[in-house]
Amino acid sequence: MYRFRVDLILIVPCVAVLVFVWYPLLALLVRPWIYVPLFPFGKRRGRLTALRELGPSIYVLIVGVLQWGWPCFAGITLSEYLSQRYWGQSIEKLSALGLALSFLIWSAAGVGFGYAMWNLTAPRNDDVMTARR
Repeated sequence: MYRFRVDLILIVPCVAVLVFVWYPLLALLVRPWIYVPLFPFGKRRGRLTALRELGPSIYVLIVGVLQWGWPCFAGITLSEYLSQRYWGQSIEKLSALGLALSFLIWSAAGVGFGYAMWNLTAPRNDDVMTARR
């Protein structure tokens, strides 16, 4: 029970950093190629349509790796660091090799997530037929 409360306390700042720091920085980074709102709230359909127009590889990079894989890596790493630093819980040592391996794994997971989202957000045939009428 204690461990659950500690994890819950740590997840709040990690999510706050993700939403209020990472997404705006990412939106500014990709702004020369595509308009992405600074915060991931509202106008989801227009944002996904604009991202899909860039093609599958750029969509996978932005949505999968940059918006999902790397933030997951950063959030989990930050949570582990804060847990070790302030609550004295020894999960495992944060080594450079461990961080690099974790970064590669989350990047690969982001690629998989991006391709899954590319396929899930594809226009359905009934949407295409309705648009043609």
